[in-house]
Amino acid sequence: MRASKEQREVMAAEAIRLMIAARECDKQANKERERISLEHGHDGAPVYYRISGGICEHWPEEEKEIIRKYNRFRAEVIDKSFELWRKSGRRSHTWRAKFQEINK
Repeated sequence: MRASKEQREVMAAEAIRLMIAARECDKQANKERERISLEHGHDGAPVYYRISGGICEHWPEEEKEIIRKYNRFRAEVIDKSFELWRKSGRRSHTWRAKFQEINK
């Protein structure tokens, strides 16, 4: 069964809401990285990490797991957002453009 125009609009709005949630999750993960870096050091690397999820090997495992959970959740939210966007009849390149706009 095809979704009505109203249902597609709701799906697109939810996809955008999930994009924003992913951005907020990333911000929270960055705050956690900064906190962990202050407590356990960062081996001279910048405090703001982008590569490999931003985990230093010498951090305690429970601290690394906090960052991993944020990263997994963010990935799930992004996937769901993209899925809803496509179900709403929109194209992938418009999703990418909106995602980049939100994450500036």
